[in-house]
Amino acid sequence: MSSISLNITHNFATKKVTFPKSATIHQVAEAALEKFGIRNGAVGQLLYNDKPLDSSLPLRLTNLTNNSKLKLVLRSGGGKGTPINVKLTISYPEESKTIIGKVDSSVTLHQLLEQFGSSNSIDLLSKQSQLVILNTTYNSADYQQKQLKAIVGNVSSMVIRMVFVKSQDENQKRQQEQKAIVERQLQLQRERNEKLRVEKLKEQEQQEQARAQAQEDEDVNMEDAIDESKEKQVGSTSNSSQSRPTTVVQKPTNETPGDSLIEQPEQDKFQETATESPQLYLPESRSTSSYENPDEDYEMTVSQAMTYQKLIQDSAKRKKKVVNVPQKYNLRIKFPDRSILQINLLQDVQSIKFGQLLKKIDELLLEEFVGKYHLKLGYPPFQKIQTSFDYNNTLLVKLPEFQSERSVFIWEYNGSEKKSGPFVKPGAIADIKTSSELPEVVLESHRGELPGDATTSEVKPVLGSTSSKDPKAKSGPKLPRWFKTK
Repeated sequence: MSSISLNITHNFATKKVTFPKSATIHQVAEAALEKFGIRNGAVGQLLYNDKPLDSSLPLRLTNLTNNSKLKLVLRSGGGKGTPINVKLTISYPEESKTIIGKVDSSVTLHQLLEQFGSSNSIDLLSKQSQLVILNTTYNSADYQQKQLKAIVGNVSSMVIRMVFVKSQDENQKRQQEQKAIVERQLQLQRERNEKLRVEKLKEQEQQEQARAQAQEDEDVNMEDAIDESKEKQVGSTSNSSQSRPTTVVQKPTNETPGDSLIEQPEQDKFQETATESPQLYLPESRSTSSYENPDEDYEMTVSQAMTYQKLIQDSAKRKKKVVNVPQKYNLRIKFPDRSILQINLLQDVQSIKFGQLLKKIDELLLEEFVGKYHLKLGYPPFQKIQTSFDYNNTLLVKLPEFQSERSVFIWEYNGSEKKSGPFVKPGAIADIKTSSELPEVVLESHRGELPGDATTSEVKPVLGSTSSKDPKAKSGPKLPRWFKTK
């Protein structure tokens, strides 16, 4: 409770008063005198259990409880008061000062400040101030009327805190000074930030120049090595051309150094053209043959070295990241029986939603599996694709699992029983092939027929020449000519 009610008795009459617990016993006694109509200058004192209460104590520091019974007794207020030891603490803006002296309890606050000021050569009355006594604040206008004994009653010592009140002009001046200090600090901070920014730009420019110089030196060294390799290779070719008949294949002027000088077979004939109709690849038990690279494929040519040099140069350039929106989709779905369903979305892929893709899959499945499956990514961490209402209404190009034009997914049955297949409805797909007819498998099996990487001075033996079968021609280490140090 923040307040307390007390029953005060005087001359067999009882009055009830309510005060906050921060009020002092002296304030309660003054209010009791007014309640009983006593205004003859007498000073009241409160007794609790026939024991006087210290008039300077606040109610919260006494042992009084709610509805406690107190007795009011009167004592004469005439004549001189009792001496009081006063500790005056003066708070200046820069420091604090303490004055201790003894005064009579009958003096007013104005007389108290005059006495303390004259004894210590301090002017305490020229400026607006406030005195804080116990829990009450008194302004300068109250100094002439308020007596110490009327404030604290009969006490032997007390503490007064004095605070000078700033005028409105002083407050405005102080605020302006603080504002100027803040603006000055902000200006200094801006100057420091600008200086740091300029230094950082200079440092970045120096680093860019150092990287450019290092790249230029590396390019010069690479060009020297390539020129030296070309000279050695031309000399070696001229010597070998004298020992066996050869036919030099001329290179067109509009080709780059990395273009082939011989007639290249069409690589596209091993790749399958995608169509809108779905395709089904059934597993095949027999193993497919794979192409083994001969040792000659591992010898680096001049054009390969130049291509490698260009890759190094391009890697040093900063490129803006471009987010490519898929223009088509080649989606593969792997079933538990190792069959693969390929669905090609080639038109208006920006308007296709995930739910439409699921509907397209449901049309190809047996009735017992429709709506009883989920899809997972075909690569680690094999994350499951959710099938919520919001997800089904989201465009494929906005889903993180469909940011690539070629994606592989794993089909899994939601039921507890394991299903061995088949899963696709018979007759739903007209284009059915075996796994050996997958485009990548076909390309791998015919890799030996793909064009090689010829050099700018590569020669081709004449048909029927036996010089290429000379065993001495294959002798020596299988290292590229540009790698030789002597």
